[in-house]
Amino acid sequence: EIDLAGQSPRIKQLFLQLRDAILAESCVRIAYCGRESAGTRVVEPHRIVCKWGGWYLIAWCRLRRDFRLFKLARIERCETLGERFERRSIPEGMLKPHPTEPPCRLRAWVDASLRYRAEEDCERCETAADGRLLVEKCFANPVQRLDVELWRRHRGDRAGSASERNP
Repeated sequence: EIDLAGQSPRIKQLFLQLRDAILAESCVRIAYCGRESAGTRVVEPHRIVCKWGGWYLIAWCRLRRDFRLFKLARIERCETLGERFERRSIPEGMLKPHPTEPPCRLRAWVDASLRYRAEEDCERCETAADGRLLVEKCFANPVQRLDVELWRRHRGDRAGSASERNP
């Protein structure tokens, strides 16, 4: 059994739905909001893995005709289709951990309108007297550090750094 205690109810439900689709070898249609685009895709789910501090679906994407990683937090909707698929071999590189550097702990002030994202993505989320949120997250590798920089840029003036230090 996997402990999903720290996950939001939406992620827990999605995790269980995808697990069932994997076991049944059933295709799913997902509405996915990626870094650069959003859209709907039909995928063949093969495995759920924990990488970079989050849950990801490893699936054969019929649009791209290749295996892709889909972060569960970015899947907005998921519909199990009755269509079955044949399992494919997952490329070995997708299952290996990425090289890591010493972790980096980020503390940032975030506008209250981003609470849903902060509660989903951060280990700590506290409300300040002025309504802003103080969030904290540890990033274990450079890929995650890049992700937080993109997150900051995307959020514009609604997110700012409180501090960044090695734990």
